[in-house]
Amino acid sequence: MNILRNIRLIDLLWPHAEPLPKDYLQRHEQRLADEVAAIEALSDDEGILRECFEACNATAEADVTRRQGVESRLTTMIGLSSIAGTIVFGAILAIAAGTVNPANRWLRTVAVVGGLYATLQICDAILSAVRGLERREYEASPMSDITKRKDETQPAYLRRRSIKCLEIHAQHELQTQAKVTQMAVAHQSMKNFIGGLCILAFVSAFFALVAPAHNNSDLTEQLKKDYELRELLRGPQGPPGPKGEAAPVNGPCPDKAPGEVKHQGQKH
Repeated sequence: MNILRNIRLIDLLWPHAEPLPKDYLQRHEQRLADEVAAIEALSDDEGILRECFEACNATAEADVTRRQGVESRLTTMIGLSSIAGTIVFGAILAIAAGTVNPANRWLRTVAVVGGLYATLQICDAILSAVRGLERREYEASPMSDITKRKDETQPAYLRRRSIKCLEIHAQHELQTQAKVTQMAVAHQSMKNFIGGLCILAFVSAFFALVAPAHNNSDLTEQLKKDYELRELLRGPQGPPGPKGEAAPVNGPCPDKAPGEVKHQGQKH
């Protein structure tokens, strides 16, 4: 199974939302026109029109439930991305400060590039989730449409309310679809982040297994041979101290206890 099927290269680098296709918008408008025409073609039977109005309300409530579920997922995505972003940012700071400094140049390059890629994906996921939760315009019925008009029959009232409910639902559906698109972008960014993290982990494990281990004895020998480094580590030397007096030939040694002499064989 090809896991990269139907995924563009730009989606692996920087996923972004695109406007809804024109054919989708045309189908959406055509469906709304067909539903409105079907309601207008209904008879004036009050029972049938009331059932139609209740069905339209149920559809609108289902769309509200769907929108709330999408917003909940977007909020969760922001929390997960923030945690992952904190970890990645800490790793980048550790590399920049030298706290984590891989000895292998290729491993260091992979760590820097991988950290940058992971940061971009986390930022894209958070940005998409925020865009999905941003303020949008939702159409609603004014009070003049909710109340029954003067000299309006009950069948005409129910038919008008049903058509208005369909129009509002169609507008809300487009707004919810835009949120779903932003959620899909955030999901793709998180997939890219997880994929990049796995690749970085495999590469790091490979270098850890293949790279030769450092020998402490070899490092010690190199330090012994490097005269300039030894002088640098020793630091500046102070002025020489005064010379001490020479001890007498047959006298007691300064570091001997009383009763002992320097030369072996002499006893007191």
